[in-house]
Amino acid sequence: MAAFAAALWHAPTAFRQLDTKTASYSRATPLERSLSAAYGERIDPRFLVRARELIPATATYAVITGDAATGADPGALNAITPFADYWLLPRRQVAFDATPAPEWILSYGGNLRSLGYNYPRVVRVASGLEIAKVIP
Repeated sequence: MAAFAAALWHAPTAFRQLDTKTASYSRATPLERSLSAAYGERIDPRFLVRARELIPATATYAVITGDAATGADPGALNAITPFADYWLLPRRQVAFDATPAPEWILSYGGNLRSLGYNYPRVVRVASGLEIAKVIP
């Protein structure tokens, strides 16, 4: 009975919080809504948006991570690879050591030089966040 009373006591606050979140979500743009999970994982959304702009829909890419991303949340380093796999579709994510080499590398704090590829174009999105075109 006490648990039920406590639930009734907290219900109005819970409903107000839900209403606030729903109103906020409804005002978000479609792009902001599609990136809501990225915000939750503290992934820099500019990185994903720029990757979508740069990488052709038919291209392949690989993701590397590391500690070079200034202020990157450890959760973001773990989440960027699976999130990019979904968010950048129809682009195909491959292993960075795939044969043939991926056409693009997304570096979320990683070291592009360590991979041994040549890059005719590297776009710096933020400190430690780079998108590079690979020369096969």
